[in-house]
Amino acid sequence: GVRHISESLGYLLVSCAPLHLDSDESVGLIRELFTLASSMLPESDSSKAPLLAVYEFLERVVELYGNQIEAAARCAVDSHTMTLPNSAQETGRLLEELLLASIQSTNGSLGTAWKRDKEQGQGQQPFESKAKPELEEKPTSTDVLAAIFTVLIAASKHCPTFLVYLPATAGGDRDNDRLI
Repeated sequence: GVRHISESLGYLLVSCAPLHLDSDESVGLIRELFTLASSMLPESDSSKAPLLAVYEFLERVVELYGNQIEAAARCAVDSHTMTLPNSAQETGRLLEELLLASIQSTNGSLGTAWKRDKEQGQGQQPFESKAKPELEEKPTSTDVLAAIFTVLIAASKHCPTFLVYLPATAGGDRDNDRLI
C-alpha cells in the first residue's frame, strides 16, 4: 500500500532530479520536485515510508547541488556581493525548508530518546544521573533516524557551511538557534 507508493514516488523524485541547474527548465523541475516531496511529508505518525523517500531525495539533492549550495551559503555568511546563480540560492532555500519540515515531521516517530532534557530534577546533567531515563512507550524508528543522519553526513561533505548555519526551526535565528 503506502510503502509501495512512497517507494515509487521516492524513485521518481531521485530519478527526475536534473544533473545541472543551468537552465530555467531545470530550476523549474527542481522546484516542482521539492513541492512533490513536501506533499509527501506525513501529518501524523502513521507511516515512515514517505519520510524515507523524502530523505533519499534530500540526499540526492545535496550530492548533486551541494557545491553550489555551499558557495551560496558562504556568500551569505561572509556578506560577499559576488554574483551567484539564483538557482543555487533558491535550491539552498528549498533544501532548508524541506529538511527542517521533514525533521519536524520526523520528531513524532523518534520517541524521546533523541530529545532528552538538558538538566534533571536536581540540576544534574543527564549523563551524571544513575537512574535510567524514563522513555515513552513508543519505540524509536531507527530507519528514519538513520535516514536523517545520512542526509546530514552528505551535507557535511558537500555543503558544510550551509549545514552549520542551518537554523533549528524554519524561519529561526541562524546565529543563536542552530540545528547543529
